[in-house]
Amino acid sequence: MTRGYLKGKEPKTEEEKVKTARTIRRIKQQTDSWSPLAENQIIAQPTTIRPIVSHGGYHQFGNKRAVIWTNNKKLSGYFEIINQNNNRQHPATQAVVYKGKLKDAGFHIWGGNNLIADFSDFNEVGFYKIRLVFDQDERGITDSYSFTIKPALYVDLAQKASGFLYYQRCGMEIPGWHKACHTDDAVIMPDGQRIDAGGGWHSAGDLNKWIGPAHFAVRGLITLFETFPEKFTADKRNGIPKLIDEAWWEVMFYNKVYLKGSFLSIITPGANPWVWLGPPENAPPRISTLEQIEKIHQRSNSVTTLFTAASMARTANLITPYQNEDYGKTVEIAEECYEIIRKTDPNKITSLGPFGVGLSDNFLMFQSGLLQLDMELYRITQDNKYKLDAKERVEKILSLNENDGTFYTDKAKTKRQSHIDIHYLALYEYLIMNPETPFKDDIKNVFANYINYIKPVIDLSPFGQVGRYTKDGGISNIPGRSTTFAKNAWVLATAAILLDKPEYIEIAERQLQWITGFNPVDISMLTGVGKNARCCHHRYCFIEGHEDGNIPGAILNGISAGTGKVFNLGDYNTGS
Repeated sequence: MTRGYLKGKEPKTEEEKVKTARTIRRIKQQTDSWSPLAENQIIAQPTTIRPIVSHGGYHQFGNKRAVIWTNNKKLSGYFEIINQNNNRQHPATQAVVYKGKLKDAGFHIWGGNNLIADFSDFNEVGFYKIRLVFDQDERGITDSYSFTIKPALYVDLAQKASGFLYYQRCGMEIPGWHKACHTDDAVIMPDGQRIDAGGGWHSAGDLNKWIGPAHFAVRGLITLFETFPEKFTADKRNGIPKLIDEAWWEVMFYNKVYLKGSFLSIITPGANPWVWLGPPENAPPRISTLEQIEKIHQRSNSVTTLFTAASMARTANLITPYQNEDYGKTVEIAEECYEIIRKTDPNKITSLGPFGVGLSDNFLMFQSGLLQLDMELYRITQDNKYKLDAKERVEKILSLNENDGTFYTDKAKTKRQSHIDIHYLALYEYLIMNPETPFKDDIKNVFANYINYIKPVIDLSPFGQVGRYTKDGGISNIPGRSTTFAKNAWVLATAAILLDKPEYIEIAERQLQWITGFNPVDISMLTGVGKNARCCHHRYCFIEGHEDGNIPGAILNGISAGTGKVFNLGDYNTGS
């Protein structure tokens, strides 16, 4: 896939693309293999048969399976689980701790004839690999990648992912990575006042500090801490639990760039804010006037402001046992955002993305943002006005719900969306805060309806991924980015709890396993876990010693559907 490029700057022909981007890689369909492919097969393993496993491991009592591709061959036999903890080098002396029969999974365009090694009933904690033993004389076999089985698997994976944000810190030295960078970031107001805009996180793979996406990360850090305080309270930085300290780092940036009901993004100046190449500390100062920022629509819209303010209030609620500095300012900003944006005319809600690209009418997101902020301010103040308003927001959100698993996004009910978004999270958190609410059954039905909606696109391959519906009314077995898999995993696991449907947990697990290597390209999208991509799109690739761009805890966008033709991979903005 290619990184998006500026409107009007897109290369028009293949020749222009090559000239524009010297280091763009050309990717072709993965059909070179150890044996002939089956008819209609489009993906194969290149050199040997290797069981595809979740590189990130398996939960002790969870769903455990491996997929084996045999192309045009129909093979049978059994598999062995080998204990990797005994340090025995010779295959003949390695301890076999489990044997199971390989199950025929039929034909799929990925891998041709598929087999399944299911070992869900093997619950011994340890470090293992899978070895295949076929009834036929098939010698081109390689053991699987090693994997763990443990009870705290998902908490450990979440902790690894959360660590990414420390490496994204801007304005300070990150030992082993970069020196203090962007120490002069500032916004110049019309009256000449200079607002310090230092701190915060670099965004994704670039060096900008976009307001829009970061509140999700802040909320994720806080939710992880609140859910497992016994694990994370003692792990401290600056005398503060690391998860709270990391969230607070970003919130302090919000405090600096807040301006009367909105927040300001800080980006590299010029026509193309993604263009800077080189170590972060060598980047030019980012000093922008308020007029420059507003011209390219980098002042947060009402929806983003609501979610950002909610994440601030939630973090402030947890920082008080450790420090009170900036607590009052943070809560005041959250309350002011609430009072200003609550008065917004619902018919004039707009959402602008980078460079003024319209996203949606967002009436649904507007109500969801207000609900989130209502709940967070009620936690802090115990003021009943927030509790009463939250009830009103839930009513409005539910009024937009259809029983077919979709929501209207606009007040006039002319547009629908079917994908998981933060309105599901807002309703769930409201139910947790108000377990006896009259809306309890309605909220549960929202989840039940969505599960019914996606049932036809569940299990579209032996990997068990949830696919998607296409614009022409068909279905696709590739739903898109890793975030889509994570959202589906969350909604399935949450539905399992709310609806008492434990079978949904198994499907949820497979979505997370996909991210950690249980997928047709046999690569873990979670950096630092399993086999990762050789090169990632991140500006830190210009730091000596980190040329591969792999940042611990980073999660790649994921696997995109192809057309069978050669396509280009790279960044046309920068030619890298």
